[in-house]
Amino acid sequence: MGWLQSIGAFFGAIGAYFGWAGKRSDLNNTVQMKTAAEAQKAADERDKIIAEIKAGNIEALRRRGSH
Repeated sequence: MGWLQSIGAFFGAIGAYFGWAGKRSDLNNTVQMKTAAEAQKAADERDKIIAEIKAGNIEALRRRGSH
């Protein structure tokens, strides 16, 4: 009976892990997390533009403006 319990514990651990991973994925897809990700993307884009301006990279700014 000991090996059956070992196998059961093993599969129980795997199930618990995947349940935790699924819950973690659900937490990452909340409205707040999506909003924060969009805000971070906008901030990153703004930082790239500022860096291009400081570097005097006119071509990059033109390419960005043509889209």
